[in-house]
Amino acid sequence: DSCRFIAPDLIGAPGGGTWTGAGAFHLADEAVGILEMIDQHDGPVHLVGHSYGGGLALHIAATRPDRLASLSVYEPSAFHLLHELDSEGHEALGEISAIAGAIHDGLINGSYLSAAARFIDYWSGAGTFDAMKPELQAALVRFLPKASLDFHALIHESMPASEYARFGFPVLVLRGEFAPVPTRLIA
Repeated sequence: DSCRFIAPDLIGAPGGGTWTGAGAFHLADEAVGILEMIDQHDGPVHLVGHSYGGGLALHIAATRPDRLASLSVYEPSAFHLLHELDSEGHEALGEISAIAGAIHDGLINGSYLSAAARFIDYWSGAGTFDAMKPELQAALVRFLPKASLDFHALIHESMPASEYARFGFPVLVLRGEFAPVPTRLIA
């Protein structure tokens, strides 16, 4: 058997889809192009996603469960699931919401560099952003508006955990040993 590997560009990336901006951004907006690819493919697909892509993959899997052969997600940022957990989940939601808020506030008040540093240092450790080359820092600053939309979509996704429990295909969920608390609770 042979497989065809497709790594679709997401909204905001060169070659990615477009978003109208006519309302709040949702995972369903991001999923449109990928769902079209899945629907055009003969037979079931193996869907893989990491971080935001993992949260998106969960949404896609719940939307087209009959089209999947398997789902593999690494540290899926399905932050909406934290709403369904106990007080530890609510604390973790507060933690990730603070990061999302820092990005949003940085975009509003022009503190792009500090917002990008907060984002990168949260995921990769203190000082990581400052250690990056200026060109990479600039690329990450350009990504901030999309990151803000992504956080909103992940935190406000309406798909309940019970939908994911119904999957009739193999699911692999992975996380790193040092993942932040919100990610550890989700994975």
